[in-house]
Parts: sequence; C-alpha cells; structure tokens
Amino acid sequence: MTRRWPALRALLAVSGGVAAFALLVERVGLVPATFAATLLAGLAPSDAVPLRAFLHAVVVTVVITVLFLVVLMQPTRAFGGP
Repeated sequence: MTRRWPALRALLAVSGGVAAFALLVERVGLVPATFAATLLAGLAPSDAVPLRAFLHAVVVTVVITVLFLVVLMQPTRAFGGP
C-alpha cells in the first residue's frame, strides 16, 4: 500500500501542473501559469525539496518567457489576461 502513494502523488502533481497551466495561461498570463505548473510538477517526487522545486520553477519560467516572448515573439501576454 505504501508504494502506491508516491505514484499517486506524482500523478496528481503532474496532472495538477498541466491543469493549472491550462486554466491560468489565458487568465493571468504566461509567467504565472508557467511558474505554477512547474512548481506543482516539481513537487511530484516523494523526496521533493520545496526550495529546489521553487528555484527550478523560477529558472524554467525565465527560460520559457524569454523563448516564447522574445525569441519566438508569440502573441501572448507575460502577465494579465485578455
């Protein structure tokens, strides 16, 4: 029974990250949606360290923001909805 909880935690965290991104990207913008999704997914492992997940979310958010908004010039907002 104890072996199922880490798998369930990982499934819920990653699914929650995907759902958070889908629900947030148009409402609050690319930066908060990416941060929330990455942070939730980063907490998936049973041995996850919250500070490490936070720092990873910051780095991924910066890279994704630069890639999509600066390099690819995608027509989406960094912050704020429509």
